[in-house]
Amino acid sequence: MALPQYIKVSQGLARPEQHVGEIDPQQLPRLRLELAAPSQALQVTLGLARDRGGNWLRGELHGSLELECSRCEKVFAWPLDANIDLRLVRNDAEAQQVLEEADPYQVEDDRLVVADVVEDEVLLALPMLPRCQQCEQAKADAPEPAPAAKAERPNPFAQLKKS
Repeated sequence: MALPQYIKVSQGLARPEQHVGEIDPQQLPRLRLELAAPSQALQVTLGLARDRGGNWLRGELHGSLELECSRCEKVFAWPLDANIDLRLVRNDAEAQQVLEEADPYQVEDDRLVVADVVEDEVLLALPMLPRCQQCEQAKADAPEPAPAAKAERPNPFAQLKKS
């Protein structure tokens, strides 16, 4: 099933439905810059919901992205499993109000562009310093360095006290 290009928020809230499909990471320009090699399509599930807290976009992202290990520079498949739970807001003021209780996502012209939402959420899910499984294991197996001994330094206030 193909994902729509956009979801009309008012319709999606009035008649809740799930949008399920795939999206090609190469079609997401900002994400494409983070990839070390072409990656397989991502599985996307999105739905709109309304409750006492407000209007929400909820869903899941699954797939595998080809990243470059920041340590050994080899390309490896990084598993993506991310949940989407965004509070839909209309403007910056509303976003500021809900910031402490939810992640706001601003809706413009009653439309959510599916590719933009997916791209934003995938970019947020990416590790800051991607490491392949071998480098991650090597880091975990490495002994912790012993704490450096503090060099004894004279207290400058003790010198004043002696005077």
